[in-house]
Amino acid sequence: MKRDLQIWVFGDHRSGSQDKLTLQLLAKARSLAGEEGTVTAILLGHLIEEIAKKYIACGAQRVLLVDHPTLAFYRADLWTTIISDLVREYQPEILLVGSSEFGKELAPRVAKRLGVGLCADCISLDWDRETERLIASSPAFGGNYLAHIVWNARRPYMATVSPGIFPERLQD
Repeated sequence: MKRDLQIWVFGDHRSGSQDKLTLQLLAKARSLAGEEGTVTAILLGHLIEEIAKKYIACGAQRVLLVDHPTLAFYRADLWTTIISDLVREYQPEILLVGSSEFGKELAPRVAKRLGVGLCADCISLDWDRETERLIASSPAFGGNYLAHIVWNARRPYMATVSPGIFPERLQD
């Protein structure tokens, strides 16, 4: 029996460029999810309710919001633990993270903690509805080749996505 596709996007709201990348990921996640799937933004920080509203307006169907004063500033160990625990509890099929310097540090830590693979700097993402697998393309060998990545059965499928690859969704 096929499950509804659950796609999570990590919300990096620390600056305008990272937030723009999150909006691009939300738009791509909505297109991957189709009518049956659900897109969830993960948002950690302090006093971030307005950002959650923005993510809903730009494609997230729900937001997992963790708001606490200790999350006002990034701490790799704490953020990795929170995200990993949420993923274990809710078990999404896909977790997307922007390929910013921040995302490049956080995503591998979460993938290691969860014991799953990570495709870095993706420039395309497709969901194969028949096999229920994520298919990605990522530059390889200095950008001279494109590697096509198909994950094994261990989930969530994790990918970092380069900025500017996907367009943002206009606010609803």
